[in-house]
Amino acid sequence: MRRRVYVIDDTGGFTSADTLSLFIEMLFGLFGWSGVGWLYAGNVGAGIGIMIGFWMFLAIEATLTIVTGGCLACFVVPLHLTLIVVSAIKAREYSRRVNAKGNIGYVLSILFVILLLMMCGLIGFCSIGTGLISSIPAPDTWPTLEPFIYQ
Repeated sequence: MRRRVYVIDDTGGFTSADTLSLFIEMLFGLFGWSGVGWLYAGNVGAGIGIMIGFWMFLAIEATLTIVTGGCLACFVVPLHLTLIVVSAIKAREYSRRVNAKGNIGYVLSILFVILLLMMCGLIGFCSIGTGLISSIPAPDTWPTLEPFIYQ
């Protein structure tokens, strides 16, 4: 005689992966890396697409803000934050819809890329700074104002 076993899911079908994808998307989005929550949820295509699209939006946003002397910042900053929140909510909805378990490997790989880019930027900044400092002449070779003072 076989018995049927019924499993009651008292969590409502939601896991911590959907909340974590929302949190990751918002956190990384605030620092310009929107799309990482989608990668965590397992949608690699959408994650990379959102990341590239967000970078394009940031470039346009920065250019227009500079061109308008900062006046456009009143409009683009709320739009920027709204895009991050909407992307985070959509990542959570996707995670719930497909019952994603989450893959921290994508998040760690993005963190590694961010770390590499920061190190390359630091090395580049230091090398440019060193070149600028070494190109400054010694103080004893600086021109003086003496010829102009005694005339």
